[in-house]
Amino acid sequence: MVVLYLLSIFLIGCSSGDDRESISKDEGLEKYAGHYKGVFLNNKNEKVGTWDFVVDIQGNITGSAYHQEWDEKKDVSNIINSAGEFTLPIDIGDGFTIQGKIGSLKKVTGTWKKSIDHAGSMRGETTDLPPEGTLILAMTGEIRYSDPNRESASLFFHGGVSGSLIRRNTFHGRYSRNLAKSWELVNSTTWKFTLQKGVKFHNGQTVTSTDVKYSFDRTMGKFDPRFRGFRRATLRRQIAAIEIPDEYTIIFKTKSPDASFLGIPQLLQIVPKAYVEKVGDQEFAKKTIGFEPWKVKEIKVGEYIEIEAFEHYWNIDPHPGEMGRAKIKSIIIRTLPKQATMLAALKAGEIDSIMGVRADMLKELRVLNNITVYQSPSPLQGFMIMNCRSRSDPPNPLLDIRVRLALNYALDWDAIIQNFLTGKEYRTTLIDKDQIGYAPNTQTYPYDPEKAKILLAEAGYANGFTVPYHYVGTEHSPTREVIWDYWLKVGIKVEPQAHTFPVVVRGVYSKSFLGLVPWASGTSRDPGNWLRVMVPYDGEHALHARHKKAEELFNKQSTEFDEKKRAELIKQLNEIVLREVWLIPTLRGVFNWALNTEKWTIDTTKEPLATLPSTWISLKKGDRVLNDSRQ
Repeated sequence: MVVLYLLSIFLIGCSSGDDRESISKDEGLEKYAGHYKGVFLNNKNEKVGTWDFVVDIQGNITGSAYHQEWDEKKDVSNIINSAGEFTLPIDIGDGFTIQGKIGSLKKVTGTWKKSIDHAGSMRGETTDLPPEGTLILAMTGEIRYSDPNRESASLFFHGGVSGSLIRRNTFHGRYSRNLAKSWELVNSTTWKFTLQKGVKFHNGQTVTSTDVKYSFDRTMGKFDPRFRGFRRATLRRQIAAIEIPDEYTIIFKTKSPDASFLGIPQLLQIVPKAYVEKVGDQEFAKKTIGFEPWKVKEIKVGEYIEIEAFEHYWNIDPHPGEMGRAKIKSIIIRTLPKQATMLAALKAGEIDSIMGVRADMLKELRVLNNITVYQSPSPLQGFMIMNCRSRSDPPNPLLDIRVRLALNYALDWDAIIQNFLTGKEYRTTLIDKDQIGYAPNTQTYPYDPEKAKILLAEAGYANGFTVPYHYVGTEHSPTREVIWDYWLKVGIKVEPQAHTFPVVVRGVYSKSFLGLVPWASGTSRDPGNWLRVMVPYDGEHALHARHKKAEELFNKQSTEFDEKKRAELIKQLNEIVLREVWLIPTLRGVFNWALNTEKWTIDTTKEPLATLPSTWISLKKGDRVLNDSRQ
């Protein structure tokens, strides 16, 4: 499922971030923010050194400088004032100083001086080109645009528009700074986050801890009990209190020790309190405001969403795996329900990029000289939830473990991967590679259709039965009907039930769906937050019977901060899930997308696991234009 492939994932991290404190009291220093490079010249106008520094949104300067008289490159740091002036004392023991000013068009001028007769000038400018061009992106899946705090929100979209406290780093897979520059576990039930100063919402309002607390309280339904917030039940169970001692500090008190708490601030999106209260929930949902590198420009429901570069995005100097300022002026995300239509539009130059490309179309794309295909591991691993809890009349066949086993044994995943997918996918369980608790020797169910038939006969279904299969109707799946055919061969007939995404989510959360639901979990290093919604009897995604041992193991791993001990508990928990057959493990997928690289370029070394929309895509230099008529 295309959009599910792009949901954010739960990843473990450690206290991290940028530890530099702002000492500026001036406002408006963000106008000088940028990356600058230049040279030192002597009084004969000869080059005698180079310099390279970054000014962040608070006016802090960090970087390095080199002069031919020095033995090595020197680090520089200081802060500009409201006039763009700065002084950089160089610690080499002889009073060497650099004074400069950032002027109009972000050009740098200044002087360097060692002594009265030993001085020269400083020259340079910003290396940041203004964002240019309009990239038209197409996808077959439904563009699910909604309030970022609601349960049906698409984190694929809001992850680049709204913004969370911390985010998954696509370079190393752990948690990374975002609105929060650092965080720490104060004690077993207290987490403290320190926010970056000067971060702006798209409407110019400064983001503070008040907005963070408001977003969490809003999601939990504290202002409106009818508000269906994202992971509302989980938040209510976890969070005892939220404190904001100052504008840039927020403290979360949990009801019990929680080793995987960081998964929540990585997912929950922050909204501007003053703006939401002014316009109301319904109006805010029509055009949300965040603080990430893209802001909403225009929405035409069912057709397209246009986002544009946010010129005041805070991350001037992104670390590897982080988003930086957008290099494209705007991106139009269109819905083209048929893959053939999407491919034809790409070939004709009507669009620049397509996402969620089917495996059977990759060969056709790869022969096009102007198109490059990119593949990255899906951030999700798939499985199917089975409702083995609800009783019905006639009885629910899935209550019988033999039936659940038969559904697994009937599927030949190796053949599906080789014949209908890219061949790079692989089978998995609830715990995948690189996750805490992963056991490489964990056994999945082999393909054995004869055993499936025997189990069905023993369960009283020798003549088979019909089972509902609930899925998002607007999302293409290359394997859906293949899976149905495998089941039909052992006597299990599928009753397709196509829904919108919100209906599927509500059906799972309310436990009202009988039968099967294709689903997916995150591949984060810490699977704790996914286990939280999947394993306990009252978990949002749990459709199985109560299991005392599983709940005991879940509770133990939740409060265990020793990673080795916790890994063993999670391993045991995964074994129970497989033994009780609460789900059908499928595979870790591959996400395919294509880009017209005759016109555009992308630096995949900056965000190796990133998909679209990426801040590392830009127009090729020869194609830099300000407007695009294909709209």
